[in-house]
Amino acid sequence: MRKPLVRDDLWEIAFECGGHGVVDWDIPSGRVFISPSFLQMLGYDKSDIVGTHQEWVAHLHSDDREGVVAALNRLLDGEQDSLDTMCRVRCKDGRYRWVADRIKIVSRDTDGRPTRLVGTRTDITAAKESEEQARALLGEKELLLSEVHHRVKNNMAAIAGLIALHVDTANDSTDARVLRDLQRRLCSMCTLYERLHQSGDSRSVSLSAYLTDVVAAVADTFANGSEVTVDTHFTTCTVDSRAAFPLGLIVNELLTNSFKHAFPSDTTGRITVSLERDDQGRALLTHRDDGVGMVEGGAHATGRGFGMTLVRELADQLGARVTVNAANGTTVQVTLPRHVVITANSVEPGEPCPEET
Repeated sequence: MRKPLVRDDLWEIAFECGGHGVVDWDIPSGRVFISPSFLQMLGYDKSDIVGTHQEWVAHLHSDDREGVVAALNRLLDGEQDSLDTMCRVRCKDGRYRWVADRIKIVSRDTDGRPTRLVGTRTDITAAKESEEQARALLGEKELLLSEVHHRVKNNMAAIAGLIALHVDTANDSTDARVLRDLQRRLCSMCTLYERLHQSGDSRSVSLSAYLTDVVAAVADTFANGSEVTVDTHFTTCTVDSRAAFPLGLIVNELLTNSFKHAFPSDTTGRITVSLERDDQGRALLTHRDDGVGMVEGGAHATGRGFGMTLVRELADQLGARVTVNAANGTTVQVTLPRHVVITANSVEPGEPCPEET
């Protein structure tokens, strides 16, 4: 009758069937047992290996050696009972393979010092190579998108420049006004493309920083901007870049409406643009002016002018709700759904927004 396998033989066979090499380090003697399956992974024969701790440390990649030794020392000093680490081990042909080590203390002497470590070694080279390929592909994609954003921004800036030339030569005041409005919309989109290009992140953008740029650009295009003060109060937040486009255009249209209709020539006033969170976690974009309000008559008075129509269309794209209050000037509030804002940090009223990069 065949002699039954002892317990140690059973767990060694079980691990090797799972594709794991077995490591058994007898600390007092310094001898390290490495299962044949792991030696085969690295191309070694049993006769190639002496089987000491120092020998296996020498097989570690020079960039990984210090970290692995430090982790083992923490294990031996009793700072932890187990160790999970990844490192590169030299094969017989001189190449390196990535391995994942999972080691545990299984016995101690009467003074509590570890006397035996047992663990598994798993070849993770294929996973690491796939990870590196994915990282390289992602980097190429981000670089390509950044270049696309840069070129789109430049093309839009060129178009805005051409429009500016036509504004200067337009004989009809209505044509000039329409062209200026179009120029402002292009500039707000150019601003976003510039931010996406500078940040290197094509998927999200700092909404507070972007809207600050939009507000400043619109205010600079109006002749009476010096008589009208524009205050901003933005919660520091990040949004999906696809949502930033319509939000920038909404702010552009609301500011343009206020400058054009709320403050007659030589009239002073104040415009406040804010972005905050309500008690339900939704973002509230509020535009308020203390101008003459929506005077009866005309498309602006009914909120059906092109600007307000565009605001509502853009809000619909985001699933947002628009409300208008014409008391004591004009207040327009756009309530954004919760999914639009990725991250947000509240800023107390009167407190400046943190610097963002």
